[in-house]
Amino acid sequence: MIAGAFAMAGMKLFASIVAVSSPAMAAPSDVFLPDDEESPAMISPRTLPSDPDLEMFDPGSLRDRFEMSSRPVQVLEPVVPSADIELMLEVRDLIAEGKVDAAIARLEVEPFSDTEAMTDYFLGTLHSGKSDWPAAEAAFSRACEKAPDFRRAWMQLSAVRMRQSRFEAAIPSLIRACELGAMDPITLGMLGHAHANNGDDLAAEESYRRVLLEAPDGLQGKIGLARALGVRGRHAAAASVLGRLAMENPDDPRWWFHQAVAYRKAGRIDLMAQNLEIVDGLGGSTPQSLFTLAQTYANENLWGLAVDRFLKYLQVDADSSVTLLNQPIRFMIHRNEHEPAARLIAGIWSARGEGMSARQRKDLLKLEARLAGARGDDAAEAEVLARVAELDPDDGETMLLLGNHHARQAGGLDEALAWYTRAIEFPEVATEVRLAQAEVLVRWGRVAEAVEILDESERVDPRPEIEAYRDKLVGWLRAGGGE
Repeated sequence: MIAGAFAMAGMKLFASIVAVSSPAMAAPSDVFLPDDEESPAMISPRTLPSDPDLEMFDPGSLRDRFEMSSRPVQVLEPVVPSADIELMLEVRDLIAEGKVDAAIARLEVEPFSDTEAMTDYFLGTLHSGKSDWPAAEAAFSRACEKAPDFRRAWMQLSAVRMRQSRFEAAIPSLIRACELGAMDPITLGMLGHAHANNGDDLAAEESYRRVLLEAPDGLQGKIGLARALGVRGRHAAAASVLGRLAMENPDDPRWWFHQAVAYRKAGRIDLMAQNLEIVDGLGGSTPQSLFTLAQTYANENLWGLAVDRFLKYLQVDADSSVTLLNQPIRFMIHRNEHEPAARLIAGIWSARGEGMSARQRKDLLKLEARLAGARGDDAAEAEVLARVAELDPDDGETMLLLGNHHARQAGGLDEALAWYTRAIEFPEVATEVRLAQAEVLVRWGRVAEAVEILDESERVDPRPEIEAYRDKLVGWLRAGGGE
């Protein structure tokens, strides 16, 4: 029963390591990863977090410890008195007939104050079989009170408390079971899991290290230790533990992925990317892992690899979001990486063209228009903008793009300003519109008007880069450079 309880705890624990380690991977809303200039060095979790007290090496203490460790473990089991043997035989027969409820009722008729610990233990076992955890806990608690050295009762009491997620209550009973000799990996693992869920991750880490001393090849101990290290912010050490699992199971992409998550949290983006490539080679990629990998390559200016992974992100799952690719395309256009942006746009049309919603098609067309404008291809930009206007003639960003298009044409100032005036009514693009308005006015020598527009922008949506641009224009005006 304890093994069953810990198996359930282990399943929850395996799920928890993903929840603790991978939120940043699972929801790729941050488009580009941070720079990796100050990554911490990898460390090896060779020792426990705290050194042993020096007193334990005192000759007297050492002698006491030796004597204590040399004593055989006594497993004290309560004896069923002869007066209760007839009752136990009667209950056994009821269970053999499938009458568990009758057996429970027969045991509960006896006055508990006069019932021996073994009878309470038996009753707790029957309640556990029916998943009546509160009743089982009460019975096992009575058994422990009547026989304080009854190890099995303490182990079962711990198990039913774990079943009820009563982790704080489970810790003392688990510790008592360990004191009575239950130093097996399952009990120690339960203790680590209870500490972790009670918020004491240092104690959890130490418990899981003891699990690994008892069972060096055990899976649960390594998972638990990695989780405890991760929660304590020791991500590099967690990556080291997960690396052992990955090396022991080289064809299982899960452990490479979890190690990649730990590497990311440790600031080792380079190692994270290596692991995600291994995950991909093993066929374990998810849309999230591919998107994160593509982000990493884009952040490192490896545009060809970035586009390859963005396109594979679309192919690995038919439900992967097209909209998430809009911001990377904007970033590429902003960085004048026109060819990768064009290849990604073309790949999206090829992979999802017919299946995209009207909103998605419109957004992608606007990105095409931006790209055409950045390339100086006015004809292509005008053609795309016309298609966008057909889909939504009242879209603020479309009006901004039309304003930008006319601003580049000879004699197109008035028409550009007219489009900007319409676009500025849409808050989501208003700041960008004011900046574009100011820039085109500066090109036409109307610097004072541009400063007024930037003043308004600073009042509504202050941004350091716009403030710097405004100050530069003001300085130029004061130096007599304009109106």
